[in-house]
Amino acid sequence: MRLKLTLFKQPLIRASGRTNILESHLKILPKIIDPHITPIMHRGLRLNALTRAYADLWTSVALTEITQDNWAVENPMLDSFESPWQELDPQKWSWHSPLRSDYSRRQALLEIDVLVALALGLSLDELTTIYRVQFPVMRQYELGDEYDAKGQRLPSTNRKAPGGKEVREALKDWSGTSPLTVSWQINDGLETVTKTFYPPFTKVDREADYAQAYEVLQKRYGGGV
Repeated sequence: MRLKLTLFKQPLIRASGRTNILESHLKILPKIIDPHITPIMHRGLRLNALTRAYADLWTSVALTEITQDNWAVENPMLDSFESPWQELDPQKWSWHSPLRSDYSRRQALLEIDVLVALALGLSLDELTTIYRVQFPVMRQYELGDEYDAKGQRLPSTNRKAPGGKEVREALKDWSGTSPLTVSWQINDGLETVTKTFYPPFTKVDREADYAQAYEVLQKRYGGGV
């Protein structure tokens, strides 16, 4: 079995300098099992099953336990555009089954990082060191990110995101309390995007969020050190 390396970005394989991945290479990778693999799978499923085309995948992968899952934190920015865990139907995909808000998707990815670290016996310090050393660009982006009350990430000039300049200009005259509506153009000016962002706007701290999730998920599933 051959897969292009660009389709499987496992750092251990990438560090070896191989151009392709063979089945024999995959066998050397650590295998994650329950209790950690199920919540990892649930979060991965909700991140990917975004359209009705994934309905069959949803029903074949989602377990009945998915309704008993939960975030590692309580935050009003979570579940703004999607169903909370306890309201999911493992037998039926709906528009609210996947994670749609930027903040919820960030939280799922963050918790996957923590769950993998716990499964592999990594300490919190080791996880945060990997983040600092291996993902400096991502760390720089997150230091400038802000999310609104509904979990939407504001376009940022740090990320060179469409709308970043327009949002920055709109904030200069913003009252600080009213919703902020901003428009910007995409596709070489052929389309206009208009979004409304709801205060308060909140910055994030991934290392602090790692620490909080690590404590909660370690108590829930064990692992780590």
